[in-house]
Amino acid sequence: MNNGCFETLLASVPRLTSGQRQALLRALMSETAAGGPDPVSTCGDGGAAHSGPAESLSVRGLVIDPARHEARVEGRAVELSRTQFRLLHFLAAHRHRVVTRDELIRGVWGPRAYLESRTVDAHVRRLRQALRPAGYDRMIRTVRGVGYHLDSSRAEKEAA
Repeated sequence: MNNGCFETLLASVPRLTSGQRQALLRALMSETAAGGPDPVSTCGDGGAAHSGPAESLSVRGLVIDPARHEARVEGRAVELSRTQFRLLHFLAAHRHRVVTRDELIRGVWGPRAYLESRTVDAHVRRLRQALRPAGYDRMIRTVRGVGYHLDSSRAEKEAA
């Protein structure tokens, strides 16, 4: 399919906003250019990549355990939704660099998700709120115009 076919197809879906159409068009074009995944293999999980049981990640006392689907600070569980957990895990797995909003969309929601980049901002805000009681909300640093970075040097706990 070429770009014109995608645009015609997307124009026929009346409930999508122009931003959603653009995001979906980008996702479809990138999948086509890369050979794209098998639509059946990503059905049901949002298209997010899963590579079996992942190891726990630890960042300044914050332990993220994908096998148990939990985050803990000093042994105490941090209440996170499924999306918040996946977002935190993705940021922690890529903590040595800035992660763009598009990378977060593909990594957390999957390559077939058509979310606007501002939706990511709302989810990050809620993740920060969930981490605030434990003092870890400042670890998620916004890089204006680019995305986010999990900066372990900004944890509130280190100041204590």
